[in-house]
Amino acid sequence: MPRAAPSSWSRRATPSSTTTRAYCAPALQGVGLVKHLDLCVRQHLASGALVRVLQPWCAPFPGFFLYVPSRAQMPAKIRALMDFLVEKRAALQ
Repeated sequence: MPRAAPSSWSRRATPSSTTTRAYCAPALQGVGLVKHLDLCVRQHLASGALVRVLQPWCAPFPGFFLYVPSRAQMPAKIRALMDFLVEKRAALQ
């Protein structure tokens, strides 16, 4: 059985960050796009440092969507996460 010719391919690294500053830095420098919660970047949007480029297709929404298996017998960790997100959302408004 003949062997297939080796193909050339490259693997692109996927950037990862846990902070808004590091995550948004390329977009703020004008070298990329960023998809982030509007609450976290609203000061940059207000100043014009960032602009919405896909607004007709990705409209802001007034909250988080969290999918959980059931509200009955909800694990304490999930309840704590939900409470944390609600508290952070209220603090950002």
